[in-house]
Amino acid sequence: MIALRASTLKPPQKLALGAFPTLPGALNSGMFGRPTLMYAVGRNCRQPETAARFINFMLTDDEAAGLLGRTRGLPSARGPFERLRATHQLPALELQAHEQIKAQRQAGRIDMPAPLFEHPRMHKFMREVFETVAYRKTSDADAARRLVVSGQALLQRIQ
Repeated sequence: MIALRASTLKPPQKLALGAFPTLPGALNSGMFGRPTLMYAVGRNCRQPETAARFINFMLTDDEAAGLLGRTRGLPSARGPFERLRATHQLPALELQAHEQIKAQRQAGRIDMPAPLFEHPRMHKFMREVFETVAYRKTSDADAARRLVVSGQALLQRIQ
């Protein structure tokens, strides 16, 4: 993802990691954690133990980490993560971002999102609001107001 963003820059521009913007005295970083990829064994799986072992291999095995690299994001298991770091498969900017997020998580400043945040109707609503800003059809202030007012109304309907 970082390489994709960097590809849009013209020399001598470079991406740099800054501090995550927060208000002074904030108890929460404003970041939230959620998995980027999840594996599951279906209830109708004919070989659930084999499937579970395969998932375990994909997530925790150093050899699998070497084969997959960053195709599935940064590994969350320490062993595979350290293998990618030792073999220089993790770009410096990604490592900096990872360390920044890790520090916020260890300080207890990253919350898990509410389950309704993942609701398809909520995703559709947020995408529509963000697109109105991206296409300059509304101001940032109006979009923020819509996110709060219409977002709260939507949450009431889907609960």
